[in-house]
Amino acid sequence: MQEGDLARADRLLHIALKMAQDLGHEEAVTHIFCIMANLALERGFLGQAERLFKSVLQRLLAAGEPQDSNSVVEVSLKLANIYSTNGQIEQAEQGFLFCLESQQRKVGEGASEDTLGLAGMVLDQRAQFLLAQDRLAEAEAAWREAVRVAEQLHGPEGEQSLVVTNSLASLLSMRGRHVEAVELLARVVERARGQETEHLPAFLVNLGLAQLKQGLATQVNAPSTPIRQAGQTCGEAKRLAGQVGDKETRLEASHCLEQVEEALRAG
Repeated sequence: MQEGDLARADRLLHIALKMAQDLGHEEAVTHIFCIMANLALERGFLGQAERLFKSVLQRLLAAGEPQDSNSVVEVSLKLANIYSTNGQIEQAEQGFLFCLESQQRKVGEGASEDTLGLAGMVLDQRAQFLLAQDRLAEAEAAWREAVRVAEQLHGPEGEQSLVVTNSLASLLSMRGRHVEAVELLARVVERARGQETEHLPAFLVNLGLAQLKQGLATQVNAPSTPIRQAGQTCGEAKRLAGQVGDKETRLEASHCLEQVEEALRAG
């Protein structure tokens, strides 16, 4: 799987599964089903992944796993994302709410790192689902809580804290709160510069786009400072993305620069 030979990995997993079944090793069977489900998901076989994850859930519960355990929530979260991708919105909504409520009951003083980490993951992925449904206020609330959990677990400068703060700021920019978005993203970029993180070019692009939107919102008859800043920010993002081979971010940066040039010409 790590080498990208997914078809061969699938064949090996089926061999392993038959061995585990012949030995009557139920925990191994469940574990292999889980790996097979993740592999099917990676290959884009959503129907197969859904069936396998449901089998994993049934086996976990039959083995006495609590209904709100981290293992159950983790599998349920993957099913919720599959439903969302397939356009089964009601099932996805139910799945995300189950995961959220399960983790909320467990998060508190003495909660394990695994529980906190999974809670943050649930909040982040539910926020993405809500954003896709154009439920922006709910998505903002979910991302704010995800930031709080990430900072509790990793600290304000932790990479995951920066990633979810970036998502929150991008949403604020979409909602027209450009000043707040730029301030948050500038903080994310500043903290990311002190780390070796592959996300810096993406953070810079989002900052540049937020600066551009801020400038366009305030521009009257002359190019505003935020638009010029957006050009500098997206230029740096394009250069860094090129250095690390991030084609998608480099393309986004190029598109940002085109919009900056257009705005400057219009000004």
